[in-house]
Amino acid sequence: MPVGPIIVWENITKQFQKNGRTVEAVRGISASIERGEFVALLGPSGCGKTTLLHITAGLARATSGTVRYDDQPVQAINTRTGYMTQKDNLLPWRTVEDNIGLPLRIRHVDPARRRTLIDQYVRMIGLTGFERHYPAELSGGMRKRVLLARSLIYDPETLLMDEPFGALDAQLRLIMHDQVLRIWAETRKTIVFVTHDIVEAITLADRVIVLTSRPGTVKLVQPINLPRPRDVFRVRFTPEFSALHDILWKAIEDDYKTGEAG
Repeated sequence: MPVGPIIVWENITKQFQKNGRTVEAVRGISASIERGEFVALLGPSGCGKTTLLHITAGLARATSGTVRYDDQPVQAINTRTGYMTQKDNLLPWRTVEDNIGLPLRIRHVDPARRRTLIDQYVRMIGLTGFERHYPAELSGGMRKRVLLARSLIYDPETLLMDEPFGALDAQLRLIMHDQVLRIWAETRKTIVFVTHDIVEAITLADRVIVLTSRPGTVKLVQPINLPRPRDVFRVRFTPEFSALHDILWKAIEDDYKTGEAG
């Protein structure tokens, strides 16, 4: 097995031009993510968390600095990553099974193999019996499960997740947290998970990288030394969880109180 981190951000700065002025999203970001690690990016809205995912996926280029994936600079679309966005971008005219299988169809995977994989992932996300339903016939939590399966089905090494559960109510978010941790335990994929929710970050991650308000810089890298497997429904009531929450809140408190959170 290869050694060393799978993702390395080396002094990443990203600037945009907006209304005739330069907007700096992130500045001088340097950090690394190990293979099989679950890392949360935590910070206020607008601090550049999504920008880092875009650069890692090859969807955007840094203004300066380098992102390296498996020790190679990312200079084009990074097909070794899967990307689960915060928006529900299922195709409304396709069924559950067709939405899940879309990446395989694009890759011209053999129909028999495609059928086997779709059935496998439908079972994995607990939607057996809903294969021929359309997105409009599903609950919000079900649609998120379909998005998750679609992001995983072509077996990317790394999954980039951009606030995927932000639109769900508290109960559904817990269910999705449990689902993601179960799948991560089975696959041991590297996951980079964007959130502005401290509870979500602690519940899921091995480490939390805290970014300041824009331009985002690394303020804190906090290990989450809570035992696994984690009971997402109860772990937040432990003294260890509370102590971690206090540390992370102190790290982001000033940014939120000054109104940069948006």
